Amino acid sequence: MIDGFDRTVLGNTMPDMYGAWSNGFSFKGIELDVLLQYSAGNEVFNATNTRIASFPGGDQNQTSNWIDRWTPENPNSTQYARVPSLRPADYLVEDGSFIRLQTVRIGYNLPLSWIAPIRMKSAKVYFAANNLAVFTKYSGYDPEVTSNQVDYRYPFVQGFDYGGFPRAKTFIAGLNIQF
Repeated sequence: MIDGFDRTVLGNTMPDMYGAWSNGFSFKGIELDVLLQYSAGNEVFNATNTRIASFPGGDQNQTSNWIDRWTPENPNSTQYARVPSLRPADYLVEDGSFIRLQTVRIGYNLPLSWIAPIRMKSAKVYFAANNLAVFTKYSGYDPEVTSNQVDYRYPFVQGFDYGGFPRAKTFIAGLNIQF
C-alpha cells in the first residue's frame, strides 16, 4: 500500500553553485563585451506538465512526451501509461542547471579625426543583445524560473514552473557622444 510514508525529497531548488563570467576585448577601436551566467545542481518542479503532459487519458491533446507511453500495443515502454493530472510525480522534477548567454555588446569608437571637426570628444556606435541563448536540459522555457500560479498567497516560488514566461530577447542599438 502506498501512503504518506512513501514520500521522499526528490531535489533542491537551491543551486550547488552559480555565478557569471564577464570579459571585454578591444582592438583598433572595436570593443566586444560578453556576459555568461550559470547555475548548477538545482532542480525545477515542472508543474506546467501537470496540465500539458500528464496524459489523463481520453481524447485530450497532450505534448509529444506520451507518444511512446506504455499501451497494450507498446508493452515494452518504460513510460507511465497515464498519470493523474495535478498530482506531483518524480517525472516532473528536472535538472535546472544552465549556462545563459546573457549579454553580448559590440561597439566601435569613431576615430578622433572623424569627430574632432564637429567638436566631439568621443563617439561610439554600439549594438547589444540580451538573453540570446540558454543551454540546458530542462524541458521548460527557462530553468531560472520563479512562478506560482497555483496559490495566490505565494506568487513567487523559486524552482517552481507553472507556466512562467521565458525572458525576452532584447536588441539595442545606440550612439554615445561626448562633447
